[in-house]
Amino acid sequence: MTTIRKATREDAQTAWTLRNLAIAAQCADDYPPHLISAWTPLDIPDGFAETVEQHLYVADLFGEVVGTGMINLQTGKIDAIFVHPKRVRLGIGAKIVR
Repeated sequence: MTTIRKATREDAQTAWTLRNLAIAAQCADDYPPHLISAWTPLDIPDGFAETVEQHLYVADLFGEVVGTGMINLQTGKIDAIFVHPKRVRLGIGAKIVR
């Protein structure tokens, strides 16, 4: 069962890795490899852990983070919806948005 929970600072590395996996898998047919590499650096950018702690939610499936999503409560903007490539088409992204 997938549950949605507020991310913690400790989720930052997992969220970054999942983000990069999702971008690489979902964008490979639409963007050249050099752009995907530029979008998916291995090192977490400064301030990412703070952003995770403040705004990110994660989808947890049996103890494994399989998706992420972010909302800015001031603007209502939904962002950073990423689902692990092995878990796409299971409704995880939709559940994060809801």
